[in-house]
Order: sequence, then C-alpha cells, then structure tokens
Amino acid sequence: MPLLDRIGKLAAYQDLLARLGSGAETVTTARGLGLPRAARLPLVARLQDDLRQPILLITNRADRALALYDELQFWLQDIPAYYFPNPIRFSMSRPVGARARGGTACRC
Repeated sequence: MPLLDRIGKLAAYQDLLARLGSGAETVTTARGLGLPRAARLPLVARLQDDLRQPILLITNRADRALALYDELQFWLQDIPAYYFPNPIRFSMSRPVGARARGGTACRC
C-alpha cells in the first residue's frame, strides 16, 4: 500500500523501528507517539509488516475494540488479525479471588 510505504520511509518511524528492534523500547521506556487517532492503525500495520511479530492492540472499550479490529482488517490486508471479546460473566459466578463462606477463596 502506498501510504504504508510512505510511513516506512519516515525518519521518526525508522527511529521507532530501530528502538523496538534493539530492545531499547520497552513497556517502562515507551513514550506516547502523539499520533492522531487516524494514524495509529496504519502505523500498527506497518510495524507488523516490518517486525513480523504478533502485536497486541488493547483498548478500554469493547465497542472500540471491535471498530479497531474491523478497520485493521483493511490495513493488514492478507495478514490475519484476531479479536478477543470480553469473557462472558455469568450472574451466578463470583469474581476470581472473592471470598466464599468459611474464608476460602473461590476460583470459579
């Protein structure tokens, strides 16, 4: 895709790619890129193409995750993407770590 090719030629992108490849960019050292929302998925698609490693994209809302998944399909083209919806919580189950009668932890 021409747009992804142009992203790959940017100096800032090459710097990010070098930091990720060398291990210099980690969870504790990562800083925000200040990208507009519209540029995030093309960047993720280009990173996936260059790194050839799985990328986990996390969002705080289920509806946003589904929208990102749908749009990511366009940018990744032939590369598979997977959507992991929220697990179903049954009304009768207790949260993990909740105390049952008798003081024992329930791992439902």
